[in-house]
Amino acid sequence: MARCWVHVIAVCVLVNTLADFSECVPALHEGKKVGVHELMKAVPLSAGLDRPYAPTRPDFNPLPTKHSNAQQKQHVESHKGNLVMQEGDPDLSKSPNEEDPMEELAYLHALLASQVENARTSKENGFGLPLPLPEMKEEYTRRSFLNLVPLYLPDPVRANPECRRDLQALYRSLIALEELVKNGTLWPMQMVDSWGKFADGMLVGNLNLMGFFGECVRISVTQDDADFRGQYCYLNYGAAKNTSNVTDEWQEIRMPLVSTRLPNSLLIAYATCMPSTCTSDELADTVNEALAPAGYELKMTQCQVEHPQHALSSEEIFGIVFFSVLAAVLVAATILDVWDQYFNHQRLQTGPAKYLLVFSVSHNLEKLFHLDTTKNPGTISCIHGIRFLSICWVVLGHQYVYSVQLASNPSELFELTKPAAFQMIANGDLSVDTFFLLSGTLVCLSLMREMSRTGRFNPALYYLHRIIRLLPPIAMADAFLATVSGLLVTGPLAGIYRSFYLKGCRHSWWMDVTFISNLLFPYLEDMGKTNEGATCLPHCWYTGVDTQLYILVPLVLLPLYYRKKQGRLWLSFWTLASLVVPGAIIGAYDLWPTSMISTDTEASLQYNYKVYLTPWCRAGPYLVGLWAGYILHTAKNSPQYSKLSARQVWAGWAAATGVALAVVFGIARYNNPSPGTPQMSLTEAVLYGGLHRAAWAVAVAWIILACHWGYGGPVDWFLSHPCWQPLSRLTYCIYLSSLPIQFALQYSTVRPHYYTNLAKIQETCGVLFIVILVSIALTLVSESPILRLEKLILRPSTPKIQEETTMRPDDLPSVSTSTDTDECSENGRSETGSHGDQVPCTSDSSMREQS
Repeated sequence: MARCWVHVIAVCVLVNTLADFSECVPALHEGKKVGVHELMKAVPLSAGLDRPYAPTRPDFNPLPTKHSNAQQKQHVESHKGNLVMQEGDPDLSKSPNEEDPMEELAYLHALLASQVENARTSKENGFGLPLPLPEMKEEYTRRSFLNLVPLYLPDPVRANPECRRDLQALYRSLIALEELVKNGTLWPMQMVDSWGKFADGMLVGNLNLMGFFGECVRISVTQDDADFRGQYCYLNYGAAKNTSNVTDEWQEIRMPLVSTRLPNSLLIAYATCMPSTCTSDELADTVNEALAPAGYELKMTQCQVEHPQHALSSEEIFGIVFFSVLAAVLVAATILDVWDQYFNHQRLQTGPAKYLLVFSVSHNLEKLFHLDTTKNPGTISCIHGIRFLSICWVVLGHQYVYSVQLASNPSELFELTKPAAFQMIANGDLSVDTFFLLSGTLVCLSLMREMSRTGRFNPALYYLHRIIRLLPPIAMADAFLATVSGLLVTGPLAGIYRSFYLKGCRHSWWMDVTFISNLLFPYLEDMGKTNEGATCLPHCWYTGVDTQLYILVPLVLLPLYYRKKQGRLWLSFWTLASLVVPGAIIGAYDLWPTSMISTDTEASLQYNYKVYLTPWCRAGPYLVGLWAGYILHTAKNSPQYSKLSARQVWAGWAAATGVALAVVFGIARYNNPSPGTPQMSLTEAVLYGGLHRAAWAVAVAWIILACHWGYGGPVDWFLSHPCWQPLSRLTYCIYLSSLPIQFALQYSTVRPHYYTNLAKIQETCGVLFIVILVSIALTLVSESPILRLEKLILRPSTPKIQEETTMRPDDLPSVSTSTDTDECSENGRSETGSHGDQVPCTSDSSMREQS
């Protein structure tokens, strides 16, 4: 399940371990033996030697290793009877018996170790270590190889013949590396150089050892004694189930681990590069043997080569055929439409071809990017800006959360959360409540307008319309993700994308299209989904909540239409209940008042399952939206309601601003994971948890009312600017496509990045650009055609009650002149890792009041 807050929790634990790590560094400098529980399970010798500008100290004694110089000498001595060792460089022509792989590999390993030892003793300076000069790159390559080979390459003795042949060629090439480099043969150096090794910034958590994917997979060797391509392998490992055989020897094994105090559920990862003739099973067997004394085992091994040749799966074939046919339909419809418009025949508009013309790209693009600059009192134009800015808040929050795992400075993230301004990110899940408010407002306006126009409620059309508006884009996005998306993701983590996210998507896409994912998330383990993603669109938990509330709206609003006084009391009752229920649940279970930045995994789970994902705890902003829609509808027929004095206007803006700031920044002193942070009392948690979401919705509702009634000033000018109109129409598809695109980009990342606020803003801008382009495509293949088909099939002859000159943002198919019930597919909701899964969603309603 895409639970971003779990990743943040992992980072929090990582920071605690790094604090202990820093306390152990002086012990190293004093020459003391540092145990793994005090420092790290595996800091390779190359942590100090593989970095080109590593500091050297006369008193620096690296941790004992399985392949220390002394042990290498001992290894050579043990084979003296079988090896021919001469002074200087050994004569490779006198190699041992080639039929005995153990003897030949021992000879090559001993020869390589001898070269490293001779280089060290001849070039060492006054500090006891060789200077990290560029001309010594060959020596560093050999030293790194000897340090890391037990965990980075399969055991040649037990490998298949082709793999053994290529590994032996690698050994020989490293021995003669200087001569090969002079001749321009770099593949031995490239292979070792691409391995994931410790680098600068270890004390700030730069322990994500991803290596260099491109450098590895671009290796291609064709020579007499070797024929292979570079194969990149990404390995995850954690605590073994059976640790009865753990011994003290594990302290001498080099492992790219982080800390023994990390939870066992947090897997540790590193990358290696090996010949393509070797198999992942051979590598896994060798690594597991090396890890076993430490009580660890591999959990996953993902290996890949560049442009692998594999047969397309049935899902991929279906996706390619389906989207090819769909593309052909779009092209055909566009050609027909352009031809019909060019010759001004208009005959196709009335014949059977009109059902094909709904897919015309040219027509739908024209409507999508139409700008209406006329002022119309019946249009709530400020919602355009609110919707798009809210979805940007969603994407920004997701970018902060889902890129945490690839940060090269995770221990600095806590410092990033300390400023009060960070609460705008930490409380990004309030964007969910903004869309709940918009949903309630627009659904109320749509329903009340339809009731006033027809005098009756048509439940079949009401619910069918919801399905027609929301389901096709979700189904189209699911179809693409479950079939062909795996072909587009490349990089070190592409294998994980396919084995985790894509696997879960293909198994559980039905949770998205049935609008019940929010109710099933707490039971994923019971459903057997322990090693795969939750769904294709995990952020559609909001679509579920919003749809479940939409189903119940008529029970709340119809009494308001038939009996206004009793209806207002009825709506007040449910509004009060929406405030009491979440507060009561928070108090009864002693839960968080909102999504918090914390290391308490269990508390985060309990809050999300009992409060965050449940419709009965998220109804507050939705009901505030129903009140806002009712007030707008009433003021249309009774203008005196919208006449406010200057004092009322100033008081309204002051109250809305104060409430919004209090909601966002009011818990800043509690919402910080640093030691010594005070804990919120149960009373405070109940009050804040029960009221803050509805309070935020009230503040945003005032902005809508004030702007629509002419009291918005510069705020109304900004939010109602025509430039927001096309972007507002794309909001629903931006919501659907943003998180999968962010997932794909994260899984395609080739190197860790430095995590800063500026970097996240820059990344968000780039992501938004890609998402908007994809959203246009998704709109053209699903939302726009379906909206036009709905009008052709369900409402072909709706009478024109009043001419409307303003195009509604949801009215993509045509510039309708009727006041029929066109609803907006809007909403972007959010929930971020430390603050939930930021997720947007949609809701149906008209952006125009009843005329």
